[in-house]
Amino acid sequence: MIFPPGEPHPIQSGPSGTTLPSSEYVLSGVPVVTARDVRTEGINGNPKVNVSRATADRLRRYTLQTGDILLVRIGQTTRHAIATRINSDWLVGGSCLRIRATSIVEPEYLACYLCHPAVQEWIATHTVGSEPFRATS
Repeated sequence: MIFPPGEPHPIQSGPSGTTLPSSEYVLSGVPVVTARDVRTEGINGNPKVNVSRATADRLRRYTLQTGDILLVRIGQTTRHAIATRINSDWLVGGSCLRIRATSIVEPEYLACYLCHPAVQEWIATHTVGSEPFRATS
């Protein structure tokens, strides 16, 4: 068995708009990381989307832990960042995909692997609605 029984799957997409409608957004509360918050230097420390603690508790399967890797699912899909202690207990937004490293793969290694040009090109060409891969020099 690849994944231990009872353990959450290491790959989790963010909640759909039906699961987390924008009507549940609040001015301050538990941050929700969206695609615009995923940056090369890490996750934006002040996301614009927040939900109440009650909503976050309902959506606990989307909670971030230190070391989780977030990949953007829309737009420039080659962007990713590693969650830090600051981002712990925040939620993954619907425009992101969370990868939780297992005991056999360190998050930093996985993040480095995701930076390889061949991997980025594969991600970009296999993601529907993504922006084309652009190599930077």
